[in-house]
Amino acid sequence: MLIKQIGMARVISAGLGIIMLGAMLASCGGEAEKKEETGPPDPAPMVAVAPDTNLSEKDGGTTIEVRMNVDPGTDFIVEVGSSDANQLRVSTDGGATFGPAGLITFNSANWNMNHVVDIAVVHDGIIDGDHVVDITVAMQGETNPARIITKSINVADLTGIMMNEPQANLSGWTQCYASIYNTGGTDAIATILANCNQPNLMLACRPVGNPDFTLAAYAKRVDVTTDTTTDISTVHNANGVDWYFNTSKSWGFAPQGAGVNKSNCDYNDGTQLLPEQRMCVHTSGGLIGSGYRCGDNQVLNLNSNADWERVILQAP
Repeated sequence: MLIKQIGMARVISAGLGIIMLGAMLASCGGEAEKKEETGPPDPAPMVAVAPDTNLSEKDGGTTIEVRMNVDPGTDFIVEVGSSDANQLRVSTDGGATFGPAGLITFNSANWNMNHVVDIAVVHDGIIDGDHVVDITVAMQGETNPARIITKSINVADLTGIMMNEPQANLSGWTQCYASIYNTGGTDAIATILANCNQPNLMLACRPVGNPDFTLAAYAKRVDVTTDTTTDISTVHNANGVDWYFNTSKSWGFAPQGAGVNKSNCDYNDGTQLLPEQRMCVHTSGGLIGSGYRCGDNQVLNLNSNADWERVILQAP
């Protein structure tokens, strides 16, 4: 453990986190003065910042820890807030509820105990680039910037293929199509796309009744439905995923740069890279066909399987 004295603030470095233990004090003359650890605290409380300040919409989130630097002597309410609740939301009640802000009540019994605040990443369903979100910690109602602790967190846009993703996490997405893998030959792709007409589309698959998608990926609607012809290898790359679509061949996705073998669906002959991250649905004559895969087809061939479903979701 490394301990350094910086003015009147004491910084303890231990492992990955950094805990700020001290008051931000300044006298009228501008010199730091010693403050007795009694009575209500003058400055903002300090914060133990999570070491990972770079997150992705693929991530579940992170945590910070908040504690007082002095005994407040009475109830002292601290507010932890997010500058953009569409990207990051906070919970001060152990993850029971998340929102743009949460409150912590400190008193003489718990002022020197770390209070864990959960920070959840929101899957906003919009391909809108990366964001920088500020997490702020201050006395409730505080407006003086000098007494507000701010931690900036970079949130990267959601790209690539998601695995075992709870549908409940997909904020902003609504389901517009679903069918069982062993059915086919009746659902017109044109009708499906007329119903799934919003700017962003997601293809997903899972066991019937499971709240989590085994696989899911999304991109702009125009990218997900770009015709990649009937050959075996042509794909269209978008949002970190290789897509393929043809109304008389197949429809699906594969890991970026991993290659496909569209015969007719993307078939694993035993040499495919990342076969567990591939989804494919047969198409024929403008209709959705039965099968074919949600993961590795050598492990689970879904042509005649009534226990798995393929799902399309959309978002503005």
